[in-house]
Amino acid sequence: MPKPRNMILEYAVSVDLAGYDRTTVGAAVSDFVLLFSNGDISRTQAMRRLGIGYSELLDRMAARKLPLPRVDDAEAERMADILVAFLGAGAR
Repeated sequence: MPKPRNMILEYAVSVDLAGYDRTTVGAAVSDFVLLFSNGDISRTQAMRRLGIGYSELLDRMAARKLPLPRVDDAEAERMADILVAFLGAGAR
């Protein structure tokens, strides 16, 4: 019988990846570093699943020569607008 922690982890993986076609994700189903690098899961999800901090996540990515996830231009603009509005509101 699997250990309770492994059962919880397997459930979390299936929930996190419920919207993904396993043929697309392939061997990466349980590879949270690769999933984060591809932008498929958040930094927080990867860190929680691996039980590590952000610096360790970055170290693991660097060791495998994986890039940081990229934000598309439209999302970057939206985030910049929110930040400018927030900073502008504080200056009043």
